[in-house]
Amino acid sequence: MHVRDLPEILQRCVGVDEMGYEVSRPFRRGDHIYATDQRIVVRMPLPAEEIEGLGTGRVPPVESQAWDVSLYRERASDLPEIPPPSVVPCRCVEDRAAGAEVPASTRGSVRHG
Repeated sequence: MHVRDLPEILQRCVGVDEMGYEVSRPFRRGDHIYATDQRIVVRMPLPAEEIEGLGTGRVPPVESQAWDVSLYRERASDLPEIPPPSVVPCRCVEDRAAGAEVPASTRGSVRHG
């Protein structure tokens, strides 16, 4: 199994590696897989199969979080649907599509799809 096969929330709830922690991809700690953007932490039980692509650097101290399930039983809720990311083309793409010349200073500075 690869990290991209984990539930989507674990793939999307990642952050930028800073403050000495590797949080740009999900990571294993004990019997769980975690992901964090350093504002929220999500976790799931460790699957039986080996997972490739997990973070291997220094990770936040997630064990200190309130993971006692009994704290949440009465207020449990399903995970919300995560909408797909929206992609909005930049102005130069619209201008180029309309036949306008795009200034050289903007070419290559923005990733166009």
